[in-house]
Amino acid sequence: MELLITIANSDNWKVIDGIATFLSLCIIIYGGNKLFHWWNSIKFFYSNSPCFNSNTIIVIGLCDKNRIYIDSELALGSNLIIVEQNKENLYINEYMKSSNVSVLIANPKEQETLMKLNLDAKKYIVVSTGKDVDNIEIVSQILILNLNVNIYVQIENRNLRYFHKDNGLLKGKNIKIFSYYEDASRELFIKYDIDGENDKIISSNEDYSIVIFGNTHLSHEVIFQACIMGQLPNENKLTIYCLDKNPKRFQQKVALNYTEINNIPNIKIKYIKFDIDSKLSYIKNFWYDRNLTNIFICYENEETNLEIAANLSNITYINEIEKEEFKTNIILAIFNEYNISNCIKTNQNSFENFFTFGLTRDICTKEYLIDEIRDIRAKATNNIYNENAPEENKKSWEKRSYYEKESNRTSADHIKIKQKYLEYDNSDLGKEKLARCEHNRWNAFHYLNGWKYSEKEDKIIKLHDCLVPYDSLNENIKEYDRDMIRNMDRIINYKCN
Repeated sequence: MELLITIANSDNWKVIDGIATFLSLCIIIYGGNKLFHWWNSIKFFYSNSPCFNSNTIIVIGLCDKNRIYIDSELALGSNLIIVEQNKENLYINEYMKSSNVSVLIANPKEQETLMKLNLDAKKYIVVSTGKDVDNIEIVSQILILNLNVNIYVQIENRNLRYFHKDNGLLKGKNIKIFSYYEDASRELFIKYDIDGENDKIISSNEDYSIVIFGNTHLSHEVIFQACIMGQLPNENKLTIYCLDKNPKRFQQKVALNYTEINNIPNIKIKYIKFDIDSKLSYIKNFWYDRNLTNIFICYENEETNLEIAANLSNITYINEIEKEEFKTNIILAIFNEYNISNCIKTNQNSFENFFTFGLTRDICTKEYLIDEIRDIRAKATNNIYNENAPEENKKSWEKRSYYEKESNRTSADHIKIKQKYLEYDNSDLGKEKLARCEHNRWNAFHYLNGWKYSEKEDKIIKLHDCLVPYDSLNENIKEYDRDMIRNMDRIINYKCN
């Protein structure tokens, strides 16, 4: 007995007691975690769960960007099933509290998981895990079970979008692709004129320039849109300065994505080494180009973007800002920090010439992703083309390939440039310049997608006989470009049926 008392009072026993207590807590926590997932499964399969509702939407993946879409659906009273593989996801508990949501923690690439979802009875599926390859794999598994279910899938890599939509796994008309970075860059040039806010450039023949920071998916999309929107009626030359700590790798990546980019009319790209922590990077000569209209900061780290913007203000342009002579827009990507973005937006006295873009709450909504509100003008553009096209080339919007739809989208977006020029010159000569401008836009789009000139057209291997300057076209082909100018008002005012 005395021995037991001695052991109980010993330091060793206290250590053992502490270990036992710790292990007990671990067991309790583990058990609680298991109970949580068990309860989640019960909730998922409970008969009143939205999973049995034919109007229920399935969302595969739970991340910062698609949360905005989820919230926009919930605001409309939609029922959702969220499938998320990572049980440690920070947002799971938040959505478990909603009576309109069931959360299934499971691997969406496994057939067993997908079979639980009763795909036949669902309104549509949104696949957005944050990884292109995973999204494509999940869609391929879904199609094994159901070829006809409506699917919206996020693919950020442009080459993957084209390949899989027009030639690969995502060919079905029931499969629609969206890209957050593409949508963000389109929205960017809708809000901000590539040639600056006034008509100084567009009304002249002067060269101009922009700066794009960062070798990222976002910057590649901004480059794409800049090459399209940079086609001006007077054929002004645009220099795009691409900045990164590894400019050679940046150049290689752009060349890989856009193999014929060097053939685009009126565009020159220069790649420059940039060190965010070096003062020398902020005082190079190109910062003071006479017509530097916009600086786009496109790193995927918001803190980095803010730091660069601050350094440009405090080092590069401190004198110009002090004298109120600074004319260049500094536009930085802010994805989720709404308060920061709103502060800059609402305090233009303090942040003059500083703007933000890329907010998920503005882009990743049901209105944009599912309702495709930004395709209204693109559909009108297709209708105008069909009016005078040969019978074999006429197609409804629904029957157009992904590539053809993208061409219509760039034409529709470019109307902003044409409208701006018409305010300066509405003459017949001016409208002919706009037709030339539209053809240059068409050329740029095709070069960006790897097309080359050939006397004999071959769409399979991306050869086209119209990839020539406007003056080299015959009059019948020029009429297609002129039609777009003549019918701009119809496109702008088009209403979907």
